[in-house]
Amino acid sequence: MDIGGATLLRAAAKNYQDVVVIARPDRYGAVLDELKGRGNVSLETRRLLAAEAFSHTAAYDATIASRFVSEAGIQFPEEMTLSLRKVRDLRYGENPHQQAAFYALRGEEGGAMVSMEQIHGRAASFNNVLDINAAWRIVSDFAQPTVAIVKHQNP
Repeated sequence: MDIGGATLLRAAAKNYQDVVVIARPDRYGAVLDELKGRGNVSLETRRLLAAEAFSHTAAYDATIASRFVSEAGIQFPEEMTLSLRKVRDLRYGENPHQQAAFYALRGEEGGAMVSMEQIHGRAASFNNVLDINAAWRIVSDFAQPTVAIVKHQNP
């Protein structure tokens, strides 16, 4: 029985009020800076780090479950957990007063919509992402170089 790794992260995250749990090495510097500057790590930071630890262990558990389902030959499991990673914040959601972000399935960060680079202009909104996706799906049907102009998901 393995009681290390994910189990330790979960246990530490459950005790975030008294423990600082760091699941991502890129957080080390910020935590050290806060510790040096304040003499402790704030409850707000510990809560954020606990959330990250639980997200990390949830993705780990989902990966293990997916492997067991696959090895058992189950095509359509009764339950499935998808792990998403935030790619970028969007300017706004479907309406200007809504906040939004763009996520990709973990492991598919190299997909067309994810790896696109905006060259100019304001940050994309949710509606812009829908239009880009619609245009991509249209031009993907052609073997020759093709252009699609889309507004509100209409070509």
